[in-house]
Amino acid sequence: MPLENGPGRLPPSAKLVLALVVLAVGVAQGFGRFTYALVLPAIERDLLHSYAVAGWFGTANLAAYLVGVLLVSLAAARLDPVHLIVLGLVLSTSGLAAMTMAVTPGLLLAGMIATGAAGAFIWIPAPGLVGSIVPEHRRGFAIGLMASGIGVAMLFAAELTHLVQARYGENAWRAVWGVETALATIATALVVLWLREPDGERETDLRPSSLREIVTLRSLRAVPSWVALTVAYAAYGLCYSIYASYLVAALQSDAGFTAKHASLDYALVGLSIAAGGVLLGRLSDRIGRRPALLWGFVAMGACPLLVLVGREPWTGASALLFGIMMSGLGSVVAAYVRDHTTEGAFAPAFGAITLFFGAAQLIGPELGGLIAEQSGGFRWAFVVSAAAALIGALASATVRRSDID
Repeated sequence: MPLENGPGRLPPSAKLVLALVVLAVGVAQGFGRFTYALVLPAIERDLLHSYAVAGWFGTANLAAYLVGVLLVSLAAARLDPVHLIVLGLVLSTSGLAAMTMAVTPGLLLAGMIATGAAGAFIWIPAPGLVGSIVPEHRRGFAIGLMASGIGVAMLFAAELTHLVQARYGENAWRAVWGVETALATIATALVVLWLREPDGERETDLRPSSLREIVTLRSLRAVPSWVALTVAYAAYGLCYSIYASYLVAALQSDAGFTAKHASLDYALVGLSIAAGGVLLGRLSDRIGRRPALLWGFVAMGACPLLVLVGREPWTGASALLFGIMMSGLGSVVAAYVRDHTTEGAFAPAFGAITLFFGAAQLIGPELGGLIAEQSGGFRWAFVVSAAAALIGALASATVRRSDID
């Protein structure tokens, strides 16, 4: 079914915007954030020698993302979404290059910080830009399609990791980021050359011009049921940050999977992420944002528990279902916020709710690493991940119906 723009199809210029945003999101999130989980066991053996330390590095990446959210919310008053996305790609490419050359923990940490901040510069303005080029009744689908870039990039990263480690050994993790750096450079050039905002005046109402206005959540408080939505989004951040950070490590250390087997299951997460945003986003267009959030969180909570079974087909099913919910729930939250904001108000409102999401996901990697160190495995870390999803479901049940429901 083609995307529509009034009575006709989406114009070529808008399709180009959507394609380039998908590419940018894939670089920032699929490469800049989720490749770390794929190479984490090798990094732990080769450079860091502790999963607790590795957890701190994951936390640094997410802390940088949180700082990036603040910076983007401030910059949105002065820079349009296109310029923010370009800045994010430049920063992401620089971070990937640093990780490629990381022979010391300090350089690896610098790269993790750079890619973390870059993710905010791309993810925060992207749904508002995409939501402005489609009619309201297709917004969930379009934002979900944007999120599919994460899954495609994760799928590519998983296969790349497998090929590199099979040829050069499991400690050849730097080469994985080297290939991604080259691809990120190409993506940056394409976005600089061709990404433009659609014609039309941009709205400027409710854009914060000071840190105080961001901290007081002025834009977010205009969104109905913003407290419940914020709790749900924060729970999503905690659940996914534990699961995504330690899935490969848990399958190898707890279930006894080979590195190849664990990477293939992780690739299933990426495969389903590529479809999940579209599926759940489109479903939310049809049945409403609230029921899509509620049942999506219930399904997400089952996924960490399936990992505890420690054998197929349950771990593969967990990965597939989790990927759908991971991209789908984030897309539905973004669509709900966009339903209740103007284009100009979206970035600060979504940035504000993402501060809570970011704080929750900041806790996840370190919490999961500490639990693993103390308990000698990842079982209880995945129980905490499932409990977080249950909290998200309970909060979603109280969210007010959206205008399209």
